[in-house]
Amino acid sequence: MVDILKSVSDDSPGSGETLIYTLTLSVPEDAAGSVTVTDTLPEGLEFVSAPQPTSPPGNVAVVALPTPGPTPPAGNGTQLVWTFPTIQPGTYSLIYTARVPSLTAAGTVYLNTAELTYPQITLPKTAQAAATVQGEFTVKIAVYNEAGEVVKVFPILRFSEPVSDIDLQVDRIINSLSDTIEIVYRGVVIGIWDGNNNQGDPVSNGRYHIKVDSMDLWGSVQSVTQEASVSRNLARTQVTVYNSSGEAVRHLTDSLADLGTLSGSVTLSAQVISPSYNGGANGSVTLVADSGLTAVWDGRADDGSIVTNGQYFLELRTTDGRGGESTVTREVNVLHGDLKVDGPVRVTPNPAGGTFGTSVLFDVNTTAYLTLRVTLYTLAGELLGERIDGTPGAASATWDFSNKKVASGLYLAVVELIDAQGGSQKRVHKVAVLQ
Repeated sequence: MVDILKSVSDDSPGSGETLIYTLTLSVPEDAAGSVTVTDTLPEGLEFVSAPQPTSPPGNVAVVALPTPGPTPPAGNGTQLVWTFPTIQPGTYSLIYTARVPSLTAAGTVYLNTAELTYPQITLPKTAQAAATVQGEFTVKIAVYNEAGEVVKVFPILRFSEPVSDIDLQVDRIINSLSDTIEIVYRGVVIGIWDGNNNQGDPVSNGRYHIKVDSMDLWGSVQSVTQEASVSRNLARTQVTVYNSSGEAVRHLTDSLADLGTLSGSVTLSAQVISPSYNGGANGSVTLVADSGLTAVWDGRADDGSIVTNGQYFLELRTTDGRGGESTVTREVNVLHGDLKVDGPVRVTPNPAGGTFGTSVLFDVNTTAYLTLRVTLYTLAGELLGERIDGTPGAASATWDFSNKKVASGLYLAVVELIDAQGGSQKRVHKVAVLQ
């Protein structure tokens, strides 16, 4: 029988520290043959060296000295293999050293597992040693504009050493949307700035300062700052749908790109569309610009509702990043079937409130696909709360005012009936509330 144990010289190392791992093989009684020990370094841990194993004093071991194979290079995932054609009773130490890379984040755990195999056992025997990297320095990275305002804050890091200087690579200038600046300390990238602010929007052109603060456990701060700049010519593309009154009803695209050309030609796939909640033919129009931009409008407003019949305008506005601007507008008409509903809208209970309950059901007795939308007003015409959208196709909507302060009185309910094709009609009902 052969047993294996594993230990590490420091289970709470700092970054850059060299660790000594010891594998102890115990052969208590009879000699064993074809013994193999395999140890794979965890990802990130760097192999340093593996001296020859030691054997008990006075033991004339018929042992082939283990040879790491293949010869492990420095780097991740190095595998060490010791092979013993024959091993005599005794205790053997297999020792190797590995290094924690510089600036390894605090909390990184290196769980190192060794496996022992020989013919007399079915499953490998394992031994583990864990080392958790410590970090006494809290490192903060931020980008400031020329006015000293913070525009970008990076996630906080913890290292076992302060960041005493930084290098900006590949250069210090961000000149396109895809360009970045790598913040490097001693060959390790500790942050990457893409020229965006905390909201993910591109910052304006100008000079910026990248600052790294390292604070120890006692609150002492060491800072280093490097200057960077942003110089980009960004083109903007916006596609907006307006109604005949000039109101924007749908915002289709608003995108930024590196320096581009102005769009001068736009084509539409259709002049008339018949949008529907159930889809179907002729329900949308596709805008194609000579710049390659494509946008699709399905006849809906920003809130998802199908717009009313009428004349609409798709406007493509582009800027070229050099101060040039162009606007191209194309007309499209929306025409869907007229809604015909024979049955009345039922309002129950009416009056509501008190013993009558605190919810009002608006519904239509129909099997047709019908969606109800209810907007409530006071008799003075003031909007009461938010619009109530019923389940699509359910022909009903519920006003629940149990958690709202609704005074006793008479209210106006504007009920909009919308069919599958987007056709609609409105009806007005009075609702009494008794509290």
